[in-house]
Amino acid sequence: RADGFDRLARTEPDQAAQVILRRVRQGRARALVGADARAALLAERALGGTYQRVVPWFARLARSR
Repeated sequence: RADGFDRLARTEPDQAAQVILRRVRQGRARALVGADARAALLAERALGGTYQRVVPWFARLARSR
């Protein structure tokens, strides 16, 4: 499981921490860390309720690579 996460998470932990802390200081409720998080947000907004049905398919696809 950790190997799969490492392949998907392309942002280094220290970079992720910096983004999260910056957003907290700004009073933001959401901190998008990495391109995958931004892509997920865009997909969620574009697909609406369908997003929940598409996510498992993408997860299986990512695990198979």
